[in-house]
Amino acid sequence: MMAATQGNWIAVNGVGLVLAQQRDYEKAAKYFEESVNIRPDFWMGWANLGNALVGMKRPEGVAALERAISIKPDYVPPYTSLAWYYLGVGDLRG
Repeated sequence: MMAATQGNWIAVNGVGLVLAQQRDYEKAAKYFEESVNIRPDFWMGWANLGNALVGMKRPEGVAALERAISIKPDYVPPYTSLAWYYLGVGDLRG
């Protein structure tokens, strides 16, 4: 599938979204990583990567979500994802 979408960060991200909806976060994360490798300022790709990594309970998802926020600070979902991550790991710092 990567060959068919090579260089198209939007299409690669779309494949990742389908996989994430199927809860195949590991495969989805690979597609989201590819989308941000193609286009490092693609905030939606970073948010999706963060969500996939958090879905796998991997703490590096925090950095991806923070990257999405740094690129597009007025996009709310990454903030919510961070809150859910911290709640899930019992980190209730305020």
